[in-house]
Amino acid sequence: MTSTGEILDFFNGQQDLKDEVIRTVGNPYERFSEDYLRILRCIRFAAKLQFHIDMDTQQAMIKEAKNLSKISFERVKDELNISFKYRPYHTFRMIDLLDIWGILIKMGLKFQLTSAKL
Repeated sequence: MTSTGEILDFFNGQQDLKDEVIRTVGNPYERFSEDYLRILRCIRFAAKLQFHIDMDTQQAMIKEAKNLSKISFERVKDELNISFKYRPYHTFRMIDLLDIWGILIKMGLKFQLTSAKL
């Protein structure tokens, strides 16, 4: 934002908000390789905001998801727990869409459906 209040939007973020889409700034493969936890954060934001994920971003998430095993179990678990608290159905759906169940299970994560309220 400039000193006069003008918003400078170099990456069309305002339009993405209107379109309810999540995408990375620049090359999604580069963004995720900088920090693989961003894959799960993307899922969390999509679940929380009920936005869809841009197709190029989705493809990069799928390809880079194998690298989630490079992140500590605790960080992955914490990020997923936050996502599940917002909208469990959307979180499960995105994990399925991105085909990362196997990776999460190999990391030792276990899932149990319950109707208990937290």
